[in-house]
Amino acid sequence: ILLAEKKNSIVTQSSVCYRSGVKSGRGLLFLRRARPARRRPAMVPNPRHIRRLLLVAATAAFIYIQVRHFSAQSHDAGRLALAGADQPDLSVAAVVIMACNRPDYLHRTVESILKYQKAVASKFPLFISQDGTNGEVKNKALSYTQITFMQHVDLEPVHTESPGEHIAYYKIANHYKWALDELFTKRNFRRVIILEDDMEIAPDFFDYFEAAAKLLDTDKSIMAVSSWNDNGQKQFVYDPKALYRSDFFPGLGWMLTKSTWMELSPKWPKAYPYCCLLILRLADMLFFFYLVPAVSSLTRFYLLG
Repeated sequence: ILLAEKKNSIVTQSSVCYRSGVKSGRGLLFLRRARPARRRPAMVPNPRHIRRLLLVAATAAFIYIQVRHFSAQSHDAGRLALAGADQPDLSVAAVVIMACNRPDYLHRTVESILKYQKAVASKFPLFISQDGTNGEVKNKALSYTQITFMQHVDLEPVHTESPGEHIAYYKIANHYKWALDELFTKRNFRRVIILEDDMEIAPDFFDYFEAAAKLLDTDKSIMAVSSWNDNGQKQFVYDPKALYRSDFFPGLGWMLTKSTWMELSPKWPKAYPYCCLLILRLADMLFFFYLVPAVSSLTRFYLLG
């Protein structure tokens, strides 16, 4: 409270006013109400601005992922070339052709393989694994003296897990497991390449797998090597020499190691083996990838079966 010496004088300070009385001399105190602080209006998010920020962030993330992917891809391609340069002249992998009841198909596949395998026969011993007892297929397989014949005969009835399922999927899975157990466990191969009796290979097929074998051994993040790429078509290929890591298992002409099979064999399903490889990767092998070429090293010609 401020005191005023003269009448009718007004002294103000910090919103407090004192005015002396005119006659009585009694001071009258006046309080001046302070003005409220002016509030800024709340900022309402602009949807266009938010979308723009999200777009910029997504673009930056996409560019970062592509750069990392390209770097890994180039690194793998370089390692693949170096791996092929010092690979010793030893058995690289057994090559098994999975067959059943198509002798004409088997003939076409075998002739395609022998055309390029002769120069590297010691590195890639050939096998034909027949599922069943088709006589024509067996005779055709036995006519090739440079190929070892294996026959899987399972006369037990097939019991599907769901009504309406095709028993062929169960037979295929059972045949695969038997053949891979035979080659890895009984014959002790370090690696196996699986082909089917409706495939023709490219001239670089064996070169590709010979170079990839060492990379498969040294890089434990690679679960298998495939020679097939579903997108390996001219309109989709930028660099035909590129090599990719994929989290999708393409199958169709693929190679795996004994150590990988020892882990897969106890978990092998009764049906749908290719789906099993995808499920196992998601469940138990999240950080494993498949190596695939930009351009496939084989083609399929199947019309039936």
